[in-house]
Amino acid sequence: MNKLHLTGAYLRAFRKYAGEGGHVQIWDIMRYAADIVDIAAREQSGSLNLLDFAYSIGITGIIYNEQVDMLRPNEYGTIMVFPDEHKTYIVIDEKRSRQERRFTLAHEIGHYMLHIRDNGRDFCTETGEQREIEADLFAGALIHFIDQRI
Repeated sequence: MNKLHLTGAYLRAFRKYAGEGGHVQIWDIMRYAADIVDIAAREQSGSLNLLDFAYSIGITGIIYNEQVDMLRPNEYGTIMVFPDEHKTYIVIDEKRSRQERRFTLAHEIGHYMLHIRDNGRDFCTETGEQREIEADLFAGALIHFIDQRI
């Protein structure tokens, strides 16, 4: 049985939108993002920004590529999961513009919220064009709903 890395209200929100196969359908991504932002805003007493949001859902840290040099030249960011340590990091290319870094962070959060599973010992991310489209949709919705709260 797959167990999500998410906990509490975030896990309940995922289960609300995920079908039997444990996958949020593309047409539910915006509603899922809206619910997630509502949960985060309640937990953070109304003040909400993307970095605080990342930490509230369980991301261990945000690392800039200059510190670790882990990205390929064409990559904007990536998510790294260390299941044995129960840690998840997002790596972002610091050379990108502020808007690109913000969207990349939201995109990687999208992968975390939509695609990362704990299958026993191994974390895996499902790859492919569909997963990237889903992460982009989630990122756009997440930024939209956070900006509406500000």
